[in-house]
Amino acid sequence: MDTEIIIKHAWNIKNYVFYFIVGLILFIGFFKTYLFFTTHNEMELIKKGNTAVAWVLAGTLIGYAVNLAFAILYSYSPLQFFLYGIFSGALQLLAYKIAEKLLKNLYSEVSNNNNIAAGMLFGALAVCLGVLNGASAY
Repeated sequence: MDTEIIIKHAWNIKNYVFYFIVGLILFIGFFKTYLFFTTHNEMELIKKGNTAVAWVLAGTLIGYAVNLAFAILYSYSPLQFFLYGIFSGALQLLAYKIAEKLLKNLYSEVSNNNNIAAGMLFGALAVCLGVLNGASAY
């Protein structure tokens, strides 16, 4: 096997490991920040069987993962990826707060009454905002 090919593949593996580990750290950090940021204890509500809250959380996490995927694909450097991951997470949290305020009555249905339709709506909204957020940077 050609030495140049081996070096190229080793570099790709190094990049893969770097972006995966940093992406995972950013994802876990966003997840913990989101749980702190919300007005109710999502994990406790999910443990009690609140499917609506699970839909919102799932949509939010998928939306943020889409942001990270865009950042990995289009960043010019590891620093740009890291900074974009933090910035996009902050935008996702801001979007959550805006949606919560604008649709306050509907949002209370998610946590208080396990309104699955409302939970799916907020989950889908989080995914859509994540896609828009990720694509907007590039």
